[in-house]
Amino acid sequence: MEKLLMLGSSTGSVEIVEHAKKRGLYTIVTDNLPLDRSAAKRVADESWQISTADLDALEAKCREAGVTAIMTGVSEVNIDFQIDLCQRLGLPCYATAESFRFNRDKAAFKEMCRSCGVPVAKDYYLTDALTPEELAAVEYPVVVKPIDQCANRGLSFCNNEAELREGYRLARSFSSAERVIVEQCLTGEEYAAFYALAHGKSSLLSYRRVFKFGDSETPGSYSVVFPTQENIEAFRGVDLALQRLFEEMGCREGIALVQMLCDRPHGALRVIELGYRLDGLKNWLTFDGFDAIQWMLNCATRGGNAVEDLPPSQLTMPARPGCSYIVWSKREGRLARVEGLEEIRKLGVSVHECHEVGETLHPWQYAYIMNFISDGWEAMLETVRTINSLLVAEDECGNDLLMRFTSFDAVAERYQ
Repeated sequence: MEKLLMLGSSTGSVEIVEHAKKRGLYTIVTDNLPLDRSAAKRVADESWQISTADLDALEAKCREAGVTAIMTGVSEVNIDFQIDLCQRLGLPCYATAESFRFNRDKAAFKEMCRSCGVPVAKDYYLTDALTPEELAAVEYPVVVKPIDQCANRGLSFCNNEAELREGYRLARSFSSAERVIVEQCLTGEEYAAFYALAHGKSSLLSYRRVFKFGDSETPGSYSVVFPTQENIEAFRGVDLALQRLFEEMGCREGIALVQMLCDRPHGALRVIELGYRLDGLKNWLTFDGFDAIQWMLNCATRGGNAVEDLPPSQLTMPARPGCSYIVWSKREGRLARVEGLEEIRKLGVSVHECHEVGETLHPWQYAYIMNFISDGWEAMLETVRTINSLLVAEDECGNDLLMRFTSFDAVAERYQ
């Protein structure tokens, strides 16, 4: 019998375990979490109480148990462990240490982008010395971020030298690297492109617009992500360059996400981030007609997918758009009362609860991640409205803890 070991209980782990079980695989989940705090362990056939970082113990246990495949959710740390453990055991893995380093090493990624003709923002590299020459070269405003982190950890927006120095210190506190990236602060709309990879070839799964809460500049304040045709002509050239980029980076199998910003007022797209993995917002649940989890399971069990199985590049608007809706917390408070989740699930919406009742929420945290596919953009907006009306999350005093997306006119304008 084929046995799949899932490293950790991060976002995506439950769905991967459920898919694997339907495929007839025996599933095992391992990490330090107790059973009552790991939904992935509760749905798996077996669970181990071994840290994902204890590779020696895991290697021995995998050999003893006859594990034939290894996967993880969206945790980048666990993907590092997955690559290492698969190499030790001689098992297939969608990524290699060399290809996955571009996921974290922003300097190497941007250098590779330039060599492949992928447009990126102008940047500056500062050292701990913060020399007068380094500081004098900076043109404000800028974004400051660690060279080896993701998900906005250690990120700051800076408008002058004092803010830059503070942002540099923050970025360094998140990183062990000796350099910090300081790059041109782009103002404009945010986009995302998702790709399927097979034998070094790539195909566009979805080109999407990212909407924030109004004009919020809070890092990571995105709220809804959905397919679009905005700037599609500009993206066509970027798409070809990205396909060359994947080949040069050695990204041969799996799923990849590329984040972009529109450089206003010029209207040019600039690539800002790579995610060589399933994304944390679970957009992979919203690709109509394409099963991203099965694609990744094929990488873990068979070593990859056939080139002829790549779907046609989705450069046109899909008939059934998929949407990811992130509901954020807006205030500090202990989550005491939640209602509406089962009614929302009955709408065909996948609901990821980022916090359980009894936990304390802080401002600007993910509260819920909703994913669904709809019959057109109007139906998509109606589903978001319905989610807003059904979802209740309050503290002990009855205070609403959530921020809800309400910029429906802005979305409708883009589609019309």
